[in-house]
Amino acid sequence: MYEGHHHAEYLQFFRIYEACQALHADEWDAEFMFQDWEGIPSQFVSECSIDWDFIAAYKRAEEEGREAAFIAWAEYTGECDYDAFDDAYRGEAESEEDFAREMVEDNGLLNEVPEPLRSYFDFEAWARDLFSSGYVFHDGYVFSN
Repeated sequence: MYEGHHHAEYLQFFRIYEACQALHADEWDAEFMFQDWEGIPSQFVSECSIDWDFIAAYKRAEEEGREAAFIAWAEYTGECDYDAFDDAYRGEAESEEDFAREMVEDNGLLNEVPEPLRSYFDFEAWARDLFSSGYVFHDGYVFSN
């Protein structure tokens, strides 16, 4: 698996893996070694195994265009359940404060506040509260616990 996580690279990996399986089909318990890898969090791959549940979940994330977010979530949580990722995923942001600002704007939390007073809202404090009570910011992605 390579950085960039392109579907074609995964297809190439699976073709190689299938070719190895075919080559060693006459062996009772063929062992495959993964000497080097990139783009898979280390808890899901080792020299002698790959967590195929991670691969399946990654493929679902890729279909949704959220593979990088899934990788970040898997690294942070140590889990590879796509449905749990989907439930936790809240979006992408440059920072915790940017996410808090977007949340306020998207939900119209200040709509009832007169325009001249909106600049007094403390987005930094709002972000601090959000991310100390259930939200997680990891590698540019936001997840809920």
